[in-house]
Amino acid sequence: MAHAIVIDVPDPAWNSNVAVVWPTQVSGDESSFFQTIQMVNKYLWMSLWLVCMILLVYSGIGLISANGDEKKMKSANSTLMWALVGILICIFSYAVVRLVVNLF
Repeated sequence: MAHAIVIDVPDPAWNSNVAVVWPTQVSGDESSFFQTIQMVNKYLWMSLWLVCMILLVYSGIGLISANGDEKKMKSANSTLMWALVGILICIFSYAVVRLVVNLF
């Protein structure tokens, strides 16, 4: 069941700088708000997922091209670890937002 969200626009008589035209009341429902949150979450999640995948490939290439150089391998391992942490954060944040939106 969707609850209506009503926003009352102030009466322009008290302030001449406020230009109010018909209607003086804007209404919507909360489902559109949650749909917007889900859409933003979806595109943000996909873009962060893409960045993490690019970092995974980059670190894999760094490990292959290190040729035993400890400094390069350490840098590539660090990038790989943080890319995996980023993926876990993406999955967790997506799940939390979906859970909160589905609860309401």
